[in-house]
Order: sequence, then structure tokens, then C-alpha cells
Amino acid sequence: MSWSITPLGEFADVLRGVTFSKADAYSAPDDNRLAVLRAGNISEQLELREDLAYVDKRFVSNVQQLQRNDIVMCMSSGSASVLGKSALLNEDWRGSFGAFLATIRVRSESACPRYLSHFFRTPEFRTWASASSGIGIKNIRASDLRVHPIPLPPLEEQKRIAAILDQADALRRLRRRALDRLNTLGQTIFHEMFGADSNLPMIKIEDCVERITNGYVGATRDIYVAKGVPYILARQIKNGQLLFDEKTFITEAFNEKNKRSKLKSGDVLMVQSGHIGETAVVPPEHEGHNCHALIVMTPRIRMIIGKFFSAALSTRRMRQEYQLIKTGQTLPHLNCRDVKKLAIPVPTIEAQRRFVEVTSQIDRSVSELRTALELAEQAFASLQHRAFRGEL
Repeated sequence: MSWSITPLGEFADVLRGVTFSKADAYSAPDDNRLAVLRAGNISEQLELREDLAYVDKRFVSNVQQLQRNDIVMCMSSGSASVLGKSALLNEDWRGSFGAFLATIRVRSESACPRYLSHFFRTPEFRTWASASSGIGIKNIRASDLRVHPIPLPPLEEQKRIAAILDQADALRRLRRRALDRLNTLGQTIFHEMFGADSNLPMIKIEDCVERITNGYVGATRDIYVAKGVPYILARQIKNGQLLFDEKTFITEAFNEKNKRSKLKSGDVLMVQSGHIGETAVVPPEHEGHNCHALIVMTPRIRMIIGKFFSAALSTRRMRQEYQLIKTGQTLPHLNCRDVKKLAIPVPTIEAQRRFVEVTSQIDRSVSELRTALELAEQAFASLQHRAFRGEL
């Protein structure tokens, strides 16, 4: 590769964000206030419409007002994985950014902001960013970022690379959005089939199940092995699916010692701490495995089908119920003894079977789309790698 490697500071400014206290922040705009972005506003794109803070204009200097093509980056965080997260401002917008953020503003016609934005999202740059120093709160020093080497081909080549990565990124986002919509379809069907029927009997969860128990609760540092019995964690339960990541295994001896929480095919698992109330049905391949800090429920098969049970536990009404019985201020937590006293609507087994038949097709589509998304993610990562090595 014959491209020049240029320190960022030679063609762009790194500007730190606005400092203000909590007492100076407002949740609503008025004529004297400006919107301020925070780390939570940075995802695949900048979130410019929701979860904004507003501060008096006097806190914001002219240079701190965002401009189209600015790149907003998280510079300070308690989580290393958040450091270096960035997104491009690709529209005119009136506002600024907080003290934990910085803006990278290209000042030279030799650099393309969109190309630079893609560079900041490469795994190589994010690894560099997450290794920044600090105890408690980690920080990327602006001085370090200014001298960070950037591969800088001619401007037209930068635009060409950015256009290719834009297209690949757009495809990836479309698939992700389609998957998100499919994941909500099961709940929509559930509501249409059962939500308006107030005559359905309401039955306590403890009367719907043969057992309700906790997965193992305790330190996990010393229980994992490289290969062994799959061990299901809360992060593997999402959108009604159990997606084991092949990373957490325990010994057969540990599994036997905790046989009370051994899983059975058709059991329903519920996340107990953190993103409480997420549920999934245990598929046959996880029969006999174990789990951590999940509520394990074995349905009475003559009364309730696992997939229907999981959907019934995931409705908006039930999630509101979880908020009423949760414990813990920092990390929300559900206790078995409180969950089992809640009641759900239980239609006939025939009606439940119709629900399962309708949603099974959706499950197949979700599986196919998830595979397509994984391929798109791999292709995008490959393109990123090749793009900044001059191989695209």
C-alpha cells in the first residue's frame, strides 16, 4: 500500500464537549436552550430526536455547535466497549455534545469525513480505543487521538471506498431492521388472537407449571471449562429465542451437583436479573444442560404449551407486572416466589396449538434472516479490513 499515513491532527480538529452540571440540564427545549448529545445518542447513527438534554446557550461556544459531517465520538466511559463509539452527523442539526464526547471536524479538503467515519468504526480502531487508560472511568486523551495514524489515500479514492462501505452498511442495517420487525410479529399475533378476549380464564403461573426454580446463583469465575456441558446465561435469551454462543461450559460433575436446575426440552426460561422478563423455550438440543440466574419453569403439558407460555409471559401487560414486583435499584431482579403468584390468560390447548402453528413459520423466517444477517456482518467486516489496507 502506497497511501500516506497521516496523524489525524494534521487534517482534522478534535473538539471536546460541553461541561455542565445536572442542575443545568433540562429535559425540554426552549428558545434559550440547545440540545446536547450524550453517549447514549451514539449508535449505528446519531439519535437526534430522543433522549436529549438541553442546556442554556451560554454553556456552548460557537466551535462546540455541531456541523454537518462532524463525527461525534465517546471519549470517556466506565465501559471500555463504549469508548471510541462514533457516528457521523449527516444532516444539518442545531445542537452540541457533552463533556464525555468529542467531535472530529475535518478541516482539510484532503480528507473525506465519511471515509474517516468508517475508519473509526473498524475493529482495529475500536480495540485501540477500548485499551485507553483510566481507573473507573476510562478516557481517550484528545492528544493521543490527534496523533493517531490514519491511512489517507487520494480524496477520490477515499470517496470510492466510503461509497462501497456505505452500500454494504445499508444492506446490513436493512436486514437488521427486518429482523427486529419479525421478532415483534409473534407478540402482535398473540395480541390479535388472545389480547381482546376478556373471557379467558386467568391462572396463576404456579398452577401452570410442574416446577419453578432458579438456575445456579453464585460466582462463575471458577466453574467454566473449555468444553463440557453447555451453560445457558441471560445474555443468550432474547426476543423469545435461546441462542447459545458456544462460549460457556461446565463440568458434568457441576451439572450433577446442581441437577435441580437441569433443563428439560420444552421448559420455559425467564431472565431474572438485568433485562428481566425475556423468555425462551428450551429446544431439544439443550435437554439436560444447566443455566445461570434464570427462572426455570416446566409447563403442565395438558394445560399449557411452552411456546404459548413463553409468549404469554412476554406481553406488555406482564412486563408491567414485572416492574411492580422487581427488586434492586441498580440491577432489577425477579424472585421466583413473586413471579409464580402472577396470573396469565390460558385459552384451550387447541387455541394454543393454532398460535404455535401460525408463529412457527415466523420462526423459520427469523432463522433464515438471522443467517443472512450474519453473512452480511461478515462481509462488511471483510470489506472494512480490506478497505483500509488498500485492497478494495
